[in-house]
Amino acid sequence: MTAQLMDVLVIGSNEYRVASQIPLPKRCSNKWRHFIKILPSEWQLTLLTTTACWRRYQAMWEIADHKLFLSHIEGCYQLVNPEQALWAEWITGDFRVAITQSWFYNYDTQFEQEFWIQITNGVLASNPAN
Repeated sequence: MTAQLMDVLVIGSNEYRVASQIPLPKRCSNKWRHFIKILPSEWQLTLLTTTACWRRYQAMWEIADHKLFLSHIEGCYQLVNPEQALWAEWITGDFRVAITQSWFYNYDTQFEQEFWIQITNGVLASNPAN
């Protein structure tokens, strides 16, 4: 099994890797109208065909004002308005975030340091470690 590309999470001036998958909204939801399927550029074509990215996209998320936003997406989708971050109010769950270097061992990605964030309806419910 190939280690997968991780999404990026920005908290303040710090950038982390999200070790758990934060999902896009369901296609039948009204939030899906903020996304469009695109014709890939050369980098996006690589992202679409690599075994290191089964989802066929990589997202950048940001926590601002205790809310989770989708600020950028690369791959088979893009935001209709890429200049405006989308509040991820469809997200509820606990997500593992890597602080330091990772390595792939025995079909599992390991991290030297990590923390968990809890999101409820797009709002940060637990304070992340800084």
